[in-house]
Amino acid sequence: MPEFKPTIIVIEDLPENDSVRQSSYADYIRNPKKRFLKPDQRELRAYEVGRLSGAEKIYGIDFKEGYNYNINVVNSADTATLKKICCVK
Repeated sequence: MPEFKPTIIVIEDLPENDSVRQSSYADYIRNPKKRFLKPDQRELRAYEVGRLSGAEKIYGIDFKEGYNYNINVVNSADTATLKKICCVK
C-alpha cells in the first residue's frame, strides 16, 4: 500500500490568511514542540499531518465559496438503522 504523501495541505480557513498561516506552519515545521495559545484542529491535526508527510505548503479554502470537489454524495439516511439507535419514527 502506498504511503500518504500529500504535497500540500488544504484547511478550512480564509485564503486571505494564507501568508499568516504559512508562516505559522513553517515555524511549526522548524519547532514541532511549539505551543499554541488556543490551538484548533488546524494546528493540532493539519500541521502535524503536513509535518509528518513532508508537505511544504498549507492553504486555506473557505467551503462557503462554492468549490467543486467532484464529490457526488447523496445525503440519504438508513431509516432502519436510525430507528434502532435513535428516536426516528
